[in-house]
Amino acid sequence: MKNADNCTVKVITVQRTEDGTDTIEEMGMGTYREKENKKYILYKVKKEDTTDTVMISVGRNEVRIKRTGTAASVMEYKKGEATFFKYRLPYGTIPVRLDTIRIVDALEGLGGELRIFYTLTLNGMKLHNDTRVIIER
Repeated sequence: MKNADNCTVKVITVQRTEDGTDTIEEMGMGTYREKENKKYILYKVKKEDTTDTVMISVGRNEVRIKRTGTAASVMEYKKGEATFFKYRLPYGTIPVRLDTIRIVDALEGLGGELRIFYTLTLNGMKLHNDTRVIIER
């Protein structure tokens, strides 16, 4: 098992729609663990008066991201497959389709990078995403 406590977790998502491109970034302190052929990233993001907790588990050809806090969701990325989840916000819940295009796992040792290419479909709108999760000591 390889462990890294007190690491910086940066998540950068470039999102394209028919209206243009947007970049969404968040950063927090967390931990990185490897156990039984899986990798685990746990971090917290402080936003104004709240804190969100994010747990990412990385297996072979799949990634699961669970977010709790102001917004809550469990997103499952399975290479070449469509999955569905509910994005819970303070003002309601949005059903979302998630189509995973590619997962690039370059996490090793005490950090590295995870990259996920996927499309979200909600309310008839497609959001094309390139998300990078970067772990730094």
